[in-house]
Amino acid sequence: MELHSPNPRRPVATYDRYLAIREHADQVDRQGLFGAFLDLVEGLGWRVSAICELWASDVDLSVTDARPYGRLRKRAETDKMGIGQWVPMSAPVRSAVLAVLERNPVIGDVPLFPAPLRPGKPWTRYHARALLERAESAARAAAIKRDDQEAAAALAPLDGSDFHAYRRGWATARKALPLKDVAEAGGWRSTATLLRCYTQVDEATMLAVVSETRKVRATGTKP
Repeated sequence: MELHSPNPRRPVATYDRYLAIREHADQVDRQGLFGAFLDLVEGLGWRVSAICELWASDVDLSVTDARPYGRLRKRAETDKMGIGQWVPMSAPVRSAVLAVLERNPVIGDVPLFPAPLRPGKPWTRYHARALLERAESAARAAAIKRDDQEAAAALAPLDGSDFHAYRRGWATARKALPLKDVAEAGGWRSTATLLRCYTQVDEATMLAVVSETRKVRATGTKP
């Protein structure tokens, strides 16, 4: 029988970690695309494989009131759960997409993130993970060089995680938003999985909970 730990390790990548690693992202990628890729990881909350396999034809830059920055298509065939849909872009996500298209000006059914040694094929999640590890190492080395031991320690590898930690950060940052919408935008089929494995406790939200001043009063009681 498979045993499950009552306290599984589910680290969260903070926004500060993203910023520190983002600073070195393009330096470790000969294609100069990993910085924008990391922006999409932080801004979309999607599984990394779905971002790796974005095509130029999945980008719709036309704007409406409902999607003021355009939209992106997540294809069902590239998603672990088989979820495919168009998702509105935020301003940072649109900026990241435009940065990719500036470096890799493609149209149609062509990868936004082309594999360096496999013409016509997209990045794999293993390639993206290797770039993440290089960027993490570069960020730690920079912190050590400036004798910032606290920052270097904060950039240590997250045990048992890579891009999942960013997905947890994305979900946790959106705890105050309707659960169904968070699940739909991030590509979770089950809100139970979203709650159990991705949305994490954080100090700011706990402070807000214990600081709540509203009281449950008996019917008819004056304020």
